[in-house]
Amino acid sequence: NIKRINMIKKENEFNKKMTLFKQQEDKKNIQLAKERDRNRLLVIEENKKKTDELINLQLEKLEKSRQIMLEKEKFVTTQLEKKKLSKSEELTKRRNEAAKRIFQALKTHHDIQINKKLQFDIKQKELSDKIKEKEQFNEHQLANQLVEKEKKERNRINRLIDSYKQRKQYRNTLSKRIQDKDEGFDRIQKERDLKVSMLKFQTTLKMEDKIDNVERINRQKEYQRLQLLKHLEDNDLKYENMLSEKEKMLQRHQDELKEALIRKHEITNTMELMRVTNDYTLLDKLFQQTMNNKTNNKKHYDDNDDDNHKINN
Repeated sequence: NIKRINMIKKENEFNKKMTLFKQQEDKKNIQLAKERDRNRLLVIEENKKKTDELINLQLEKLEKSRQIMLEKEKFVTTQLEKKKLSKSEELTKRRNEAAKRIFQALKTHHDIQINKKLQFDIKQKELSDKIKEKEQFNEHQLANQLVEKEKKERNRINRLIDSYKQRKQYRNTLSKRIQDKDEGFDRIQKERDLKVSMLKFQTTLKMEDKIDNVERINRQKEYQRLQLLKHLEDNDLKYENMLSEKEKMLQRHQDELKEALIRKHEITNTMELMRVTNDYTLLDKLFQQTMNNKTNNKKHYDDNDDDNHKINN
């Protein structure tokens, strides 16, 4: 009886120590879980801040590049307007100068023709006077002279007509050259406008590509963040499963200790009964009962291990 009382006391002390140890372990595990959650939240916040900073930097770069392109476009348009104005002023100036030269040439030609006509009239008058004075000359000779004079006059008039036609052709060629030059300037302006529009289109495409790259990087970071969260959750689940397995192993150890203690008491009791009754079958029954209990407990623990293994998987 004294031994049994001592064993019960030891068992109670052991149970108290085990409960204290279990409480300390639970407190440590709770503190570790809280600290791990705190660290995980800090990591998530830091990653979020980094992603926001990267997005803001990309947006600032895009805004700067857009401002630069707008300034360049404005500068190009002002330069084109200035060149266009200067070219138009130059063309008007050249046209005015050409019109002045043509007018001056026509005026000088008209004056020359008037002078020639006056001289011709004077000569005609002189000739008529000479003819009147020389009426006694031969009529055939006079007729030949008149024919020659008329021929010369016709040649002179034809020359005047040819010169007028040449002047007119020259004037037409000048106007055609001016028109061709204007068409060339218009074609150059259209080509420049087409180049400017192509540059604008290329800049818009580059901006869209940059925006797409930023969105793709954000999606990739979000995917990595989700993978990290999943990994952390899996680790937490594994840790919880390990704790549950540890508790079960401790419980099994306690059960085995209890069973060993009970079995020891039963053996001592049966030995005392055998000494009193001399019945040796009691020891065989005891061994048979302990074997049955061992098999049942083994099946129970094996079933629990299988369930835990399925849960972990």
